[in-house]
Amino acid sequence: MATPPTKDEILELLRQVTPPEYHEPFFDDPRGAIAQYRAWARAQAELAKVVERSTSRQLFLAGPDRESAGFSTRATMQVTVRRTVDLDRPLIIAAGLLSVAGPRGRVYRSTAPLIWYPFDPEPELTVTLECDLIGEYGNLDFLADSNGNLTDPQDDTTPALDIVDLENLSQGRAGTRGVLQLGEGIPSKLVDRGVASTFGPSDVGLYLRITYAGDTDNIGRVLRIVDYQVDDLDAPTELYPRTIFIDDGPQPHLVSAAIQDDGGVFTDYTDEARSRSADDLPLLPSAPAVNDAVYFIAAEPYTTLRLFVTTERLGELELTWEIWDGAWQAIEVSDPSDGFALIGEHDVRLGDTTGWTATSVDGKTGYALRARVSAFTSQTNQPFAALAAVLIEAPLVEDPLDALGLGQIGWTLLDWRDLGVEIVAMTAPSGGREDELALKLAERGLSRRHGESIQTLRRRASQFPDVVTPEMIEWEINRILEPLGLGGKVIEAGDGFTGLFWDVPEEFAPLVVGAWDLYGDGDLFPEDWTMLPLDSGEEDWHFFVVVPPPTLGDFGAAWDDGPPPIYVEGLGQFIGNAWDECFVDGYEAVSALLYRQVYEVVDKARAAGIRFTMVVGDVPLCG
Repeated sequence: MATPPTKDEILELLRQVTPPEYHEPFFDDPRGAIAQYRAWARAQAELAKVVERSTSRQLFLAGPDRESAGFSTRATMQVTVRRTVDLDRPLIIAAGLLSVAGPRGRVYRSTAPLIWYPFDPEPELTVTLECDLIGEYGNLDFLADSNGNLTDPQDDTTPALDIVDLENLSQGRAGTRGVLQLGEGIPSKLVDRGVASTFGPSDVGLYLRITYAGDTDNIGRVLRIVDYQVDDLDAPTELYPRTIFIDDGPQPHLVSAAIQDDGGVFTDYTDEARSRSADDLPLLPSAPAVNDAVYFIAAEPYTTLRLFVTTERLGELELTWEIWDGAWQAIEVSDPSDGFALIGEHDVRLGDTTGWTATSVDGKTGYALRARVSAFTSQTNQPFAALAAVLIEAPLVEDPLDALGLGQIGWTLLDWRDLGVEIVAMTAPSGGREDELALKLAERGLSRRHGESIQTLRRRASQFPDVVTPEMIEWEINRILEPLGLGGKVIEAGDGFTGLFWDVPEEFAPLVVGAWDLYGDGDLFPEDWTMLPLDSGEEDWHFFVVVPPPTLGDFGAAWDDGPPPIYVEGLGQFIGNAWDECFVDGYEAVSALLYRQVYEVVDKARAAGIRFTMVVGDVPLCG
């Protein structure tokens, strides 16, 4: 089957079918009306891709570089975002909360969490977003540039924020005179007065900034909202206060240093520990021995070491976790990594750290935690991590009530735009598709077997006799024609067939109009206006069912020149040249019935969505 035409191919088609004086001024004017022509050609090319993709997905098994029927998917895009303000604070965006709005109400949401650490050396992060709605609707690849990105047409280095941009989630909301209630081991609460519905359930995951407080230590704090509730009616005021829970627990920071001790030789891996690159931070030497160690240092005491292990340790050894209180002292820890033996994000929680003081390790000063090899048998795989972070306590302080017993906290709600997050690059959303395969399986009473791959499922389903192929359609029409000693043929665009044209010798045009003709390899593309293609879409996913003139009577559509137009008084109208049904030898009923049977058989077979045109070979001129 033919591939859909490109923009350049459509522009070339314009050159071929229009007089030079019509198209040359446009093609020679890069800043003028040529933009309209290119835009039109781009639109036609993208539409052809959608038609080709949609039709291809009607097949259980498609050819090379085609999409077979499959289950539904959401359109996805990759967005690179940069943080630009409050760089001294951590910022966490949970999966699903980074959302961008596209045209016609399309919304795309992040599929993974994002986290920026204070003074993060990597201010730009890339995340995959997927459309809220399933299917082709979410695709915007028709707006992509040549690299598949959504960019400004005038500057391909600038994202097209007029098409897709971050949603406005905060909507400029703010409040005053809230009550701050500190939690013990749980997030603190902020209760509004209930006068207006300042907060809502969709605010969970956003941030707020405390703009006023009775205790000045709380002013300026930026805190993440982790839960929401509507409180019971306040009987004296008949108001329904809203409560949000804000995360004033330990906050993530990158380690200030990471040092490896390999037999008394110290190596600084601080840069590697502060980057997100996999397998660049060795957690132990390649050939460890007793007393080798890795040190994790922070500027303040911390409660948890967070490790992103990307290569697990294999072998037999023991680790002892120690802190400095004037000497190295062992402490109890909860280590879900089992001594770096498990891949993943692991929070190593520290037990009693009483007496922990700062020390210097290889010139790096701070609060150091070390994992020391205390017993060694073997190591067959060296462990590596992508990043090392710590959680440092940052509690709010008790805020006094005013003389009337009311809260004094003022706040502003913040979304990602308010927090200085901006889009710096994005791909065009693509890959969304409908659930064609499930529908086709349901039509045939099939279901997916346990553990069956989609490829195996397609092959099994494609054995059904009603799966559309050119051979199947040809077999069906010849089953009808063979009793008459006739035969038909099915032509596919990919068979070297170009299209169906209105054909007449140029020397007779336009006085004489001919018949439909099939243009194939070797035929010149018609330049005369009387020989234009019916439909450029016929080159894609389109069957041409060719049936010969039956001996019982030719039947087909022809142009009847006829006599000069005649005015019929009884009808009150002219009768002139028109389409005419041409029956050469007068057997109208037999011919009409025969072709109707062929049409109905092909129409039924095209349940898979394939288009077809039924033509009669060697249609004569009729006058």
